Amino acid sequence: MIKGTTSSGFEYEINENIKKDWRFIQKLTRLKELEDSDSKEIDFINIMADIEALIFADKGKAFEKHIASKNDGIVQVDVILKELLEIIKSDATKNS
Repeated sequence: MIKGTTSSGFEYEINENIKKDWRFIQKLTRLKELEDSDSKEIDFINIMADIEALIFADKGKAFEKHIASKNDGIVQVDVILKELLEIIKSDATKNS
């Protein structure tokens, strides 16, 4: 298992096999493509929602609840995206 803590204090555990999951790699590739283009923001949000579902499976609601608890009950888009990117960019989830 890959374990870590986000900057807001959310402790997560991710199955280390996520680095080998075709769906995850496809989403990461799509994120990279978006960085290099002028694609719409909605594409980014949709990809990140898919990544959240893949890395957290049934624990995604706990992540969202944590974000809401830190932001007056609101799951703020910018905060959740920042923390998801933080998890993705962590050394633990980088594809080796």
